[in-house]
Amino acid sequence: MAGPSAPKQSVRLVQAHKNAGTELSAGSVLTVSASTADWLIRQGIAKPDNGPATPKPQTPKPTQENEQ
Repeated sequence: MAGPSAPKQSVRLVQAHKNAGTELSAGSVLTVSASTADWLIRQGIAKPDNGPATPKPQTPKPTQENEQ
């Protein structure tokens, strides 16, 4: 059994997954033990999470044209 010092890993679900009676949708990010992450990835349920799937929108910088 893994203790509290077991390494954690973030994964992003690529399909819906039910865990302990809770339905999780595709795109959900979970932080789980490394062994659970490995199992989810091997089953094709998740992939390693490397941050947001889409870039954050950029706020346009003010220019003289759009300040008028």
